[in-house]
Amino acid sequence: MLKQQKRGHMSCCLPGCVSRRLICLLVSSTVLGAAGYFGTSASLRQRHAPDFAGFQGTKRLLSSPNHKIVTSIGAAITSIEKMAGNGEDGKKTGRASGDVRSGRILQVITDIDDTVKSSGGLRLMGMALGGIDTQYKRGQYYPGAFQFALELSRFGVPEGREPARVAVLTARAREFKFALELKPSHKVCRTYAAAGANNGVEGWGVGTVLYGSVKEWVCQSRKGLRKFRNFEALRAQDRLDRTDYVFVGDTGELDLQAGESMIRKYPSRIKALFMHYVSESRPSPPPPRDRTLLDVPVIYFRTYVGAAVKAAELGLLGPSGVEAVVARTLEEIEGGGSATGEGKGRRKRKATAEQVAEVMADIALAEAFMGRSKAGKEGRKQRRGEEALELVRELFRPPDTRLPARVSVRR
Repeated sequence: MLKQQKRGHMSCCLPGCVSRRLICLLVSSTVLGAAGYFGTSASLRQRHAPDFAGFQGTKRLLSSPNHKIVTSIGAAITSIEKMAGNGEDGKKTGRASGDVRSGRILQVITDIDDTVKSSGGLRLMGMALGGIDTQYKRGQYYPGAFQFALELSRFGVPEGREPARVAVLTARAREFKFALELKPSHKVCRTYAAAGANNGVEGWGVGTVLYGSVKEWVCQSRKGLRKFRNFEALRAQDRLDRTDYVFVGDTGELDLQAGESMIRKYPSRIKALFMHYVSESRPSPPPPRDRTLLDVPVIYFRTYVGAAVKAAELGLLGPSGVEAVVARTLEEIEGGGSATGEGKGRRKRKATAEQVAEVMADIALAEAFMGRSKAGKEGRKQRRGEEALELVRELFRPPDTRLPARVSVRR
């Protein structure tokens, strides 16, 4: 878009009036500091002011007495761009990493059966025992599930601060805790802890676990309500009210109902719902379309690679997080084991053609996302360089040679 600028004003694509005012203040103060330079003779100006024609002009600028001014401008522009959240990364990651910088914590809440590991679709007296998924065998972990939770938990967390542990909302009856309790020695808990340890995040893993009851096992329509009430019990532990949440569940045991109840009551605290789409039929029908509820994203996924790509598009993960989920998913689907090596001592299950096809399709989406992310980063880097050079050009242009108006192209 072509836009005429008033005399003496600079071209800048930084968003927000605050960043533009900061730029103006920077230029004004720097020009005043360089007044001695502009007050010198024309011959002296000509000797020290570069013509900005290619590398030699830039080299002469950096070797001139004014190089400190230029360096200060560049550093200030970089700082202002970071504060303003310049570019696509700023717009996308501001919601997640910005909250962390302001003192807020992001905690992942997860279901277990049909979300982290498959129920196998097993039924007793017509009632599902944990879920309905028949794509994976009972007890199989979904490739990339633990890595996905880790990457969500640690994204944007400042160095030196520990990411929040995963909270578990499960429909497992507390009356059967003697057989179903998720103790630290349980395979699920050990696998979460191993995922953290293998990535240099010691001490990360499962935190609070909240159970269901026999009532929900008999009357399964109450499972969603029970999980919502357990979420409220979890929130009550956050007395300072500084925690936001991402809920990861599945479409088989009313996790969606629980998540929607969370959003309706706490829309500002729920950053997203991720619903693992499971089905008893083979092949699986396509998942529903992603949507929003009260501006909160409701995301459906078939593989954790697909979930990672969508999380990155929402600003809840960075490109490195997507890469980590892809790498771990490939290791697990090819090796037949998990982070704790649970495949040892038992026959490893070979991935089916359907499982491999779904993972590879989502890896293709991940590669496309990474390509867009890299191209966008290079483009933003080039634009920042052009803006800095234009600012320096204006600063060193003698006042009597400035044009009444300039035309800039906004990208």
